[in-house]
Amino acid sequence: MWSFVYVKKIMALISFQSAISTLNTSDNKQIEKAENSIKNALSWDKSDVYYRAISEITMLKINPILQTLQEQSKKDAKDIDQTLVKKLNDLILEAGSSTLSAINIDSTNYYNYISNARVNELASSLKVPNAYENTKAAYSNALKYNPYSPSLYLNLAQLEASMDKADEALKYIGVALQLKQNYTEAIYLLSQ
Repeated sequence: MWSFVYVKKIMALISFQSAISTLNTSDNKQIEKAENSIKNALSWDKSDVYYRAISEITMLKINPILQTLQEQSKKDAKDIDQTLVKKLNDLILEAGSSTLSAINIDSTNYYNYISNARVNELASSLKVPNAYENTKAAYSNALKYNPYSPSLYLNLAQLEASMDKADEALKYIGVALQLKQNYTEAIYLLSQ
């Protein structure tokens, strides 16, 4: 019995390593191949790491769509391709679903909450309803399991600054600087 479990984990790890190798090439066309390798890994072993990887790959697929939509909106807001908008929405939902699957597997791993926060932060920047609240909740959950991470407080400060909540941003910058006094990124955000 244990040998079967061991073989499943090894097969999943091989698929995952293949995906990482594929992503390390400079060819963006390999994203689909890497995604398929990670999905294969998930078919062997349900791991929060693999779900986070799916989320990150999905985020990579979002970037070119965002760039295209931004270019279209600069030309004429009426000419925005609605199929691309739908695809963008579907990818955000897919990335979010992957991070929730990771959280369901290990709700004590703060990296799972950070992945969820990254997806919600993107959604928040696109003015998706409740995305700001979901981002803040995900970072707060990450802080429960890693309360001494200055980068998490900086992420919260950046989120608050993006929402024009200067007082909240300053509070989080203060905590980040208490944890790491020479935190250059926090000092830079404070200066702005």
